[in-house]
Amino acid sequence: MTTQREQAILLNNLHIKGDPLILFNIWDAGSAKALQEIGAKVIATGSWSVAA
Repeated sequence: MTTQREQAILLNNLHIKGDPLILFNIWDAGSAKALQEIGAKVIATGSWSVAA
């Protein structure tokens, strides 16, 4: 399991000048799985999808 610090470093390293980091927002388990299958580097989520 990665620590919060390791995750922060990884996210920071994904910010590359001239190569924008695209954050996909998920709504449910199905959309998370779909993004995983296409190789999304980072997945964002909203509070509603976590609470639902």
